Amino acid sequence: MQETHKQIPREGRFYAAILAFLAACYLAQIFTPLRLNDDAVTLLSEAESVAHNNGFLVQGQSTLYPPGYPALVASLLRMGVAHSWVILTLNAGFLFLGLFALRYVLTLAFFRDQRYILTIYAASLLSFVFIIFFTLPLTDVPFFCVAMCCLAAMEHTVRLRVGGRFWRWLLVAGILLLGSLAVRRVGLALIPAFLWMVISLPAVKTYRKGWSLRRAVFAIGSLAFLVVVVIGWTAANLNVSLRDFRSTVHGRTLAYTAWSIIGYRLTELGQIAANVPLHTLPEFAQHVLPWVGALFLTTVIAGLFLKRKTFGPTDAFAVGYLAILFAWPMSNPRLWLPMIPLLISYCTLAIAHVVARHHRVPAKLVAVYVAVYTVMGLDWLASSMMITFSSSAFLTMYVPQNQYAPTYCAVLGTCKSGFDPRAVDQNVAHLLRLYK
Repeated sequence: MQETHKQIPREGRFYAAILAFLAACYLAQIFTPLRLNDDAVTLLSEAESVAHNNGFLVQGQSTLYPPGYPALVASLLRMGVAHSWVILTLNAGFLFLGLFALRYVLTLAFFRDQRYILTIYAASLLSFVFIIFFTLPLTDVPFFCVAMCCLAAMEHTVRLRVGGRFWRWLLVAGILLLGSLAVRRVGLALIPAFLWMVISLPAVKTYRKGWSLRRAVFAIGSLAFLVVVVIGWTAANLNVSLRDFRSTVHGRTLAYTAWSIIGYRLTELGQIAANVPLHTLPEFAQHVLPWVGALFLTTVIAGLFLKRKTFGPTDAFAVGYLAILFAWPMSNPRLWLPMIPLLISYCTLAIAHVVARHHRVPAKLVAVYVAVYTVMGLDWLASSMMITFSSSAFLTMYVPQNQYAPTYCAVLGTCKSGFDPRAVDQNVAHLLRLYK
């Protein structure tokens, strides 16, 4: 017994040291030079337009993005503090607040053992998706924060009795739901979670037991109507557009679109499970990724199935998120960023269930996989640190692979002979100087 009591604090210190190291590495990324991609350029351009009172526009045209993040960056511009390090400091704050809320969600809905939660923290922070996209001015990390806070509020609310505290927390959950919709369109996945929270309340369950079939049909119809109204309000007031969806599927058959989407999602899940981006792999390995993704997805679904008797708002959010992504005809692993800790949680449930039945072999395979996953994550973290603190590494490792490489070299003054000035994107050059 004494050994056990000594061992637990030692394990706690070990996990704390790992998380402190990872947190320090993420905080160090705050000082990286501004990193951009297409979406970041659009968001920063839109923020500049808002700051000059020209509306949520880019080159006079409305964008596909809700107004939350551009409005936040526009406020920084108006205060004169819209520097890259300030934006990434906010990213760090959003990330750590989101992880704090995630701990509450996982404790209530998944694991009592804090070691599992700390492991999920570490695995999420070692994911190349978190490492790469934390350093860009994008909506992914802010949405992760708002979504996890919303789920934490829902998981807390569903366990309260109807009364003063209940209504206050219900209001908080509703505000956070609207906040998530103001940051990303996929915030719609929180609507099923909110509805599940409401119908799971003990008072509602007791009331539903006396319903007739007619009343049940009416209630379901009313809920469906409410969802349509919320989605319509979102589209009308939060600048949500589906024209990118329509343009992508235009001219394609339904079967082709569905098959393409399945391929996209399985490849993305394969990248997340292997902790390796697609473009870094040789061609033969790229063909293996969808099969890895299929195994990963099967494990996630198995974890969801194991929670069928304790299905809650977080599970409803996961199902809604999966449904939206498997209807979305575009490919990018960062689409999964807010879901990665939950995906890992469901996998942990499924794997723990298997290990409990077949002790030795699965446990050894899991240990080997965790070791490989960790090494890959540390490698990506080290590369990102080099890009942050070494100007030569930024010029040799990041700029050449970036789609705006000519613009970077023009702004940084590192262009070599044979450089074509016509390849410089003047808008991107302006943003690099504005948000430096």
